[in-house]
Amino acid sequence: MMMKIIIALAIILGNSLVLKAADRYVSLSGTNDFANQFTTWAGAATDIQWAVNFALAGETVWVSNGTYYLTNQVNIASGITLKSFSGSYADTVINGNNFDGKPVTNRCINMTHAGAVVEGFTITNGFPGTNNQSGGGVYMSAGMLRDCLVTGNWVTNDGMGGGVYAYCTVYGIITNCNFIGNCAHRYGGGAYIRNMAQAWNCRFTQNMVLQNSVYNGGGGLMVRYSSVPCLNNCIIVSNSAAYEGGGIFVLETAVSCILRNCLVAENTAGRGGGISLFDNRPAYTNTLENCTIVSNRTGGLYKTYDGTTVCFNVISQSNYSYNTAGYPLMRGLNPFQGYSCCVISNTSVVFMDSGNTTNSPAFADFQGRNYRLTRESPCINAGLNLPWMINNTDLDGVSRIDKFSGRPDMGCYELHPRGVMFKMR
Repeated sequence: MMMKIIIALAIILGNSLVLKAADRYVSLSGTNDFANQFTTWAGAATDIQWAVNFALAGETVWVSNGTYYLTNQVNIASGITLKSFSGSYADTVINGNNFDGKPVTNRCINMTHAGAVVEGFTITNGFPGTNNQSGGGVYMSAGMLRDCLVTGNWVTNDGMGGGVYAYCTVYGIITNCNFIGNCAHRYGGGAYIRNMAQAWNCRFTQNMVLQNSVYNGGGGLMVRYSSVPCLNNCIIVSNSAAYEGGGIFVLETAVSCILRNCLVAENTAGRGGGISLFDNRPAYTNTLENCTIVSNRTGGLYKTYDGTTVCFNVISQSNYSYNTAGYPLMRGLNPFQGYSCCVISNTSVVFMDSGNTTNSPAFADFQGRNYRLTRESPCINAGLNLPWMINNTDLDGVSRIDKFSGRPDMGCYELHPRGVMFKMR
């Protein structure tokens, strides 16, 4: 009887070993063991696509440190994870190879499966060609891009999304990524986010849109037809667009477009230096919650045509037009609604309740670009409680609702309790 049990267990364990997903490996020093499908480091593939082609749903393709120069984009069409072995984008680079005059025209990565994950890479020098193609670094119709640096990618002509083009009809998530120095000629220098795509905990800086033509914009990123809260806990700083939406350009939103816990600062455009909202439908409402909008040129927020824009717990300071120092937060054809906001010297906002203030928000160090609050700020414990705040945090990871007052602060940062340390992203 005992022997039968032992044999049965051996069969079960043997089957479990057979059924266990086999990870694949990529290394510049690999020996390209096609026979064993790159299941050891010694036999690792030297080409990322080879290992991806063998990987099955649920498996991970591990990529060792180094720079991988592409001759074609990496296509991920199944529910696999492509991950750098160190976990740091500084160590592992996927290079589109379009630099120094080389005649290579391809983006870096193409993701088409909802279960696909790309994690821990620098994605750079992607260029998909001049035939109005979008997504210089990454084109994603589904999946997750996580913990990556997307830098130095571009698109030309009518191509959109210099760094990433995320046109997702199912959820597509971009999280904990840095977008630096990407470029588009028309829409979305850093990224183009559409339909059900979202960006969480990302930083967009020094991205640009070059073409100065009507309705072109979104130096940091472009949002279009959004049907989910599109930006959460993001930093959009020092981006530019020749026409509008230096930081963010929102165009033709299908339902409410929600920006939450975001810092929008020091962006530049012909109009709507921080955020530009265009052609929003009359039945829809664009909502900004706990955002800090500061030091943008040609206005912090510009709105045209229909739809309603509502701001909850928003702080605005020193957003200027090139021609006038007025309109520090909002400028456009239609009025705005503001609840519990801190807006200085503004004449365009329709204040809807008594929770608004025009006093200085008393930033910790305005000249040093530290837009956190001091204890003297009128924004402390002056925000409205919103449903999402329960068990949620601010841009620094500090609890949103103060345990003593039961209320949140205005802006993207809560006042840090004494003795609390935080890490800059």
